[in-house]
Amino acid sequence: MLQNQALEIQRRTLLHAYAHPRNEQIVLFDFPGVGTEDHSKSKYMTKVNASECDYFLIFFDSVISDDVIWLAERLKEINKPYCFVRSMIDQDIQNAEFDGKNLDTVLEEVRENVQTSVAANNITRDSSIFFISGRYTDIGEFPQLLTHMEKNISSLKFESILFSISAISKEVIEKKYQKLKSRIRILSVGAAAISAEPIPFIDLFININLLIYELHHYIDTFGITMDKIESLPAEVKERLNVWNILKKSGKALVVLITQQIGKAAAVAVVESVADFLIPMIGSLISAPTTYFIVKDFLRKYLDQMKEDAIIVYDNVLHAQKHLHTDVQVC
Repeated sequence: MLQNQALEIQRRTLLHAYAHPRNEQIVLFDFPGVGTEDHSKSKYMTKVNASECDYFLIFFDSVISDDVIWLAERLKEINKPYCFVRSMIDQDIQNAEFDGKNLDTVLEEVRENVQTSVAANNITRDSSIFFISGRYTDIGEFPQLLTHMEKNISSLKFESILFSISAISKEVIEKKYQKLKSRIRILSVGAAAISAEPIPFIDLFININLLIYELHHYIDTFGITMDKIESLPAEVKERLNVWNILKKSGKALVVLITQQIGKAAAVAVVESVADFLIPMIGSLISAPTTYFIVKDFLRKYLDQMKEDAIIVYDNVLHAQKHLHTDVQVC
């Protein structure tokens, strides 16, 4: 949803709107509780303009109340995707440890208790329920929640959401990787189209800037930014392929990418009879050759950045586990 649309909805409905800090196209609305004196059921759906939202996360505590079930029924009537979310699983784990219970079975027990309490209702029985922790992202079912969202909103909207969240699990990193990988063919075709109508040196300049933009997009999407990397131990930092890119900017980064393209172009030219007589990068390389050079270049760096994201994640997760231990959560 565009930010100006969200502001208009906020003005008309008095909902609290929160723009995503990394993507202004994503706006979250905090819906008021249904069934209260100020928000009666009779006018609730019209008052909050639920039809203009894309996806609903219905949070609940220990039990799913009748009012929340009523809201789910209304959303189903207007064909709006939703799911139930039980948060604060970390507190359940803390309580279980305090009581001397088996920590490995906490999530299953919480899920069983919730599902038993709602089994008699058709809406809750047929709805998706996810259990997550807002504090410790390696606990719970956040990856499964993302999968549900992916199946129920448009590909472009899900991509915006996916790229805007942190790489909080290896499953999320893999989802980001697959989405980014699907862009490579489109970008390669675009680069080839630029080379198909060459303007001396200008087409090369455009394609290099296209690659620079995409590399930075990979870095931002995986969350392997300079500030995070600088907090890592030196021996971990040295293992990261992305370090070379992050250390360079401006002309230095252009030179690095040009060198990489030059090496790929030299191989491509030797392998291509059509290009054999014009062994140069840039305007004189044919569109098909440009396509394969750009595709291989982006695949190589995307694979490297996925590996880097996992390394960064493993170290962050390692720190989180120490934090879990400090608060007696395993």
